[in-house]
Amino acid sequence: MSETEILQNGYSKVAVNPRVYSNKSLFDTSILKQVDTSVMYEEYAVYDDDSKSVQILARHDHQHADTYYGSYRFYNNGCFNYFTLNRMDTILTADMFNPDIKGYGGVYYKQKDNIKI
Repeated sequence: MSETEILQNGYSKVAVNPRVYSNKSLFDTSILKQVDTSVMYEEYAVYDDDSKSVQILARHDHQHADTYYGSYRFYNNGCFNYFTLNRMDTILTADMFNPDIKGYGGVYYKQKDNIKI
């Protein structure tokens, strides 16, 4: 049995073995007070500017040559998807956020007072 499955984009792999998602048993619905499952969460880039730390949405980060950034979608069952996007793409499409086509998945849960993915 294969441990991964290739998605419709032809290169993204996702785990299909249920033990990979065993941390789902640690999911606590109280997390949903801190996580809004109706929105996408974008990564931030952090860099130093004149000795102070600056945070900026990664899609607006032109300080680094890398044009790729991540976006997370959380579900109310403890699962999430991570999508890699390119800020050079000026139009976002539904397929870019379709977990059957691209992206990576996992579970999020609470460990002590921290949310882990």
